[in-house]
Amino acid sequence: MLPRRRLTEEERRALTLRQGELTALAHHPSWPVLEAVLNERREVFERELLVKMLGGEGIPLERQAFIRGFVKGMVYVLAIPAGAEARLSEVIREEEAA
Repeated sequence: MLPRRRLTEEERRALTLRQGELTALAHHPSWPVLEAVLNERREVFERELLVKMLGGEGIPLERQAFIRGFVKGMVYVLAIPAGAEARLSEVIREEEAA
């Protein structure tokens, strides 16, 4: 693994600001609403797939790809704010150790 280049003070400030903004998203009062809506949508997809599979219907590849992409995107969007704080702490520790 290549050593990380040192961050400038401006880059470090920008990273800290970005981390704070992302962390604020996860603590925003509407965040649980977004999580609930996305989880409800995932459940709708699961029911759709279950009905079609148990009914002996095939699921078109385009529909499978859409659902897979939606679920992966949903997981990614929900993980970013949650992982922002940990990632920033790791970058700062590495920067201080260098």
